[in-house]
Amino acid sequence: MPSYDYECKTCDYVFTVSRSMSDQETPTCPSCLSSEEVSRVWGCVNLGGMTNKVSSGASCSTCSGGSCSTCC
Repeated sequence: MPSYDYECKTCDYVFTVSRSMSDQETPTCPSCLSSEEVSRVWGCVNLGGMTNKVSSGASCSTCSGGSCSTCC
């Protein structure tokens, strides 16, 4: 079953949810215990030992100049 990362827009907590690809229900933040104001975080995808980078076009805090080669 795939795992998806989410970030709570209320408290900025990042959490992972394992669920089927067909499940469209919005997860609830486990930190706030009630907030459904969450957004999906796009990052690295692990495919059986291979790591693929999924770029959102923005750089992370450890990258300089938009290159995220060290993130994964």
